[in-house]
Amino acid sequence: KEVVVDTDSPYTYVGRLTAANDRLLQLKNADVRDRRDSTTTVDRYLIEVKKSGVRPNRRNVAVRTPMVVDISLLEDVIEY
Repeated sequence: KEVVVDTDSPYTYVGRLTAANDRLLQLKNADVRDRRDSTTTVDRYLIEVKKSGVRPNRRNVAVRTPMVVDISLLEDVIEY
C-alpha cells in the first residue's frame, strides 16, 4: 500500500514503503513533492493523488527517519 510521509523539511513523499529502520524509510515508485513549488495545499495535493494515483518521479527514495513528522496510508487521506 502507498504511504504519505510528511517531514520537517519542505518535502512530502508518497510511495510504497518497502523497508524501515531507525535511520531510514525506503519508498519505491515515489512522488517526491517540494511544497515550495506549488500554491496547492498539501491536503489538496494528497486528495488529488488519492483520486488519480501516485505519479512517481523516483524509482527509489530513502527518507531519514529523524526528518519524519508523520506517516500514514494514502487511503486514510480524508476527502473534503
